[in-house]
Order: sequence, then structure tokens, then C-alpha cells
Amino acid sequence: MMMFRLKPVAEALAHPAWAASRYCGSCLVLAENAERARCYASGAFTLPVWDREGSLPSHPWQTPDLVAAEELPCCGAEGLSETGPLVLEEVPEGSERSRAQV
Repeated sequence: MMMFRLKPVAEALAHPAWAASRYCGSCLVLAENAERARCYASGAFTLPVWDREGSLPSHPWQTPDLVAAEELPCCGAEGLSETGPLVLEEVPEGSERSRAQV
């Protein structure tokens, strides 16, 4: 397992797809690869919203133009591989959470 930081692209936070997410800040995800990290974040932060036509919008966490993925240097994640996916909001000290709390 590897650790990834998923970080929303600041210029894209106004995109309508963010209506489908209850969180729009950086997060840390323990996953096999960046694609799985995006899937885990999508699952953790999805809101059931529909557009005017009655369909679900695409989820921002799975869209590379909306969220950058960075693999972090090894930080002891090997021992956590048995626990399955792990998604943590990354909140800088002294700041408020974006949209909702996990």
C-alpha cells in the first residue's frame, strides 16, 4: 500500500461536480495506486445529489482535472496494508474544515 495526497485544484473548486462531494479539501489516502485512492476518496465523500435532468453528476475525486494526486514518500504505510482503504481529511492546524466533517 502507498500513501497519496489528493488535493483539489484551487481553480476548479467552482466546478459543478463539487456539489457531489461533502468535502473539498486535501485528504490522505492509503491505497494500492492513485486510481484506487481516487475511488476510495469518492466513496468516502460522495453526496447523493442529482442535476436538473435527474442524473448524478460526475464525482470530482475521480476527475484528474479537478483533483491532483501525489504519492507521498514511505511513511510506515506497509504495516497498515491489512486494514484496507484509509481516507483522512488533511486539515492544516488552525484552519476550519471545508464543507463538512468526516
